[in-house]
Amino acid sequence: MNRRSIVVLGLMIVGCSNASPPQRPEVPPSTWVSVAHGASVDVGVERALFEQPGAAHFFVHVRITNKSDAPVGVDLRNYNEVFFPNQWGASDESHRTVTDERRLVVSPLGAEAKAAIEADYRAGKLTNVQPGASVDYYRDFNASSRDEVGAQAKGARYVLVSLDGQLNVTNGTSAERVVPRPEDDARVMAIDAPVEWQRVPSNAVVIAH
Repeated sequence: MNRRSIVVLGLMIVGCSNASPPQRPEVPPSTWVSVAHGASVDVGVERALFEQPGAAHFFVHVRITNKSDAPVGVDLRNYNEVFFPNQWGASDESHRTVTDERRLVVSPLGAEAKAAIEADYRAGKLTNVQPGASVDYYRDFNASSRDEVGAQAKGARYVLVSLDGQLNVTNGTSAERVVPRPEDDARVMAIDAPVEWQRVPSNAVVIAH
């Protein structure tokens, strides 16, 4: 990978891949990266980095949209069971040329877990999302600050951020575990360097250590 710095890895995870994806033409970036498609919800991440006063690490902005015709509950209670920034690095390319990322290994949602999350939804313990509506949250990267990003990205064209995670969703009678799409274009967003930092809104849902 034609990088200007060593990639920084965030989460305590298992699993590893090491492959060289083919070269692809440059394409104009969109504002949002479509990360996952479940049966009832879509998950997108804004192509931007965020900071919060007093926080040690940077954040990404995640949006969950209910595309079904019934209300659903999404489980945002567990720091490691949401979508999150898994790895970042500075690069002169808008895509990865080498993948050296360790990722979360996600198990299918078993019968016992399904029953538990459905019960939690009926008990009002999950975040409710009406049909056609969205819920947003901001999740931190657990190892790097704005200053570290700025220092490593100095002179580079892009900061590449790869996304990973999972999301448990239910309508009270059925449940699913949504995971990222497998292709790199769905999980890696290129942000122009130097980064134009955004501020986490004061009333935002924040998931951070």
